Amino acid sequence: EGVLGSLIGREIEARARRRVSRGALYATLDRLKQKGFLSWTIEPTGPDRGGHPRRVFAITRTGRAAVREYGRAVRSLSAGIEDRL
Repeated sequence: EGVLGSLIGREIEARARRRVSRGALYATLDRLKQKGFLSWTIEPTGPDRGGHPRRVFAITRTGRAAVREYGRAVRSLSAGIEDRL
């Protein structure tokens, strides 16, 4: 199951409470694909998009492992920091 890039952008904007440029979003998604964290497929579209295809993104097994590792690192770095603020 995949997700359209536009939906990823809207989710990031909602969570970050700031605008994300389309160029920055797709450049980042392309870098994540190059690193093996994402894959994408082309979804055919109709005349509503002028025939322009859509890319549908999916996280890879490697990407899931990277997210888990990043989460552990953030939790480790932030453990106890609130007590020092």
